[in-house]
Amino acid sequence: MPSSTSDFTVAVNDVLYVDRWGISTLTTFNTNLNIQVWNQSPQPIYVKAVINDPNGNWKFNDDTTAKQLGGVGGFDYANFKAVLKRAVPSSDIEDEQFTITFEFYKDSSYSTKIDQITKTITANIIDFHASPSGWTVNIDDFDDGTAQGWSGDFSVSNVASVKSNGYSMYYYLSGTTATKLPYISKSISVPSGVLKATLIFYYGAHLFSGWNGRYARLNYVRVYVNDTKIYEDHINAKVDYDPTHKYVGWNQVGIDLTPYAGQDITIKIEFEEKLDYASVMYIKTAVDEIIFAYK
Repeated sequence: MPSSTSDFTVAVNDVLYVDRWGISTLTTFNTNLNIQVWNQSPQPIYVKAVINDPNGNWKFNDDTTAKQLGGVGGFDYANFKAVLKRAVPSSDIEDEQFTITFEFYKDSSYSTKIDQITKTITANIIDFHASPSGWTVNIDDFDDGTAQGWSGDFSVSNVASVKSNGYSMYYYLSGTTATKLPYISKSISVPSGVLKATLIFYYGAHLFSGWNGRYARLNYVRVYVNDTKIYEDHINAKVDYDPTHKYVGWNQVGIDLTPYAGQDITIKIEFEEKLDYASVMYIKTAVDEIIFAYK
């Protein structure tokens, strides 16, 4: 939910969901915090984010607790992304809380603070593949060779999968210079009265450019509920012959669906992709292990 002062508003994805199954072999993991700041004043401002975690679990991915995000023009807004970092817990964690204070400065040297907004972040790190207590979990892993109710531009394939010898929803882009927005979608029902609900999915990509000076780029991943965008991450993965190949993932995206309790909704997962030349380059994109869970 957005939080406001008289001149500034901040909106973040303040409920985080992470599938612990997918990070179990790691020591630490990263997750994205997407931030939108509105400036209702006529003067430009500069935004700093400061993590306040009394347990010391959460930091930014550069191991700091303060990050200068950048500027916002007068009567304007800006989108920022901060990457959060935490040690992988040895057991499931629910409702772990910390705060982030967004400080607003009038100068690019961040010396004159004029206001601030503090947001509480709630993290849930759960192994949804291990039948967590109290949760109802559905996982579309496509390993039966079917689309399991998903439709769109992707098709079931064993070219790539989170699991060894598994299947995923797969899209291959080549032979065009048009910007493409390949997607998959599915309608689901979020039961009424649930305390928590989430959608988590994994995505990966392989980019190739065989032409010097020409690029293949995976720009964005977006999530829509009933055609309203609720999540966007600027991936900005690019190859332009040097290097020739680039691999992305497997990355997790976790969405809080609790606000949709009692509703039938349509989920759309969309990517933005672009090739600079119509031949000798491609992008292969896969989506796998789509989790819908609630309690």
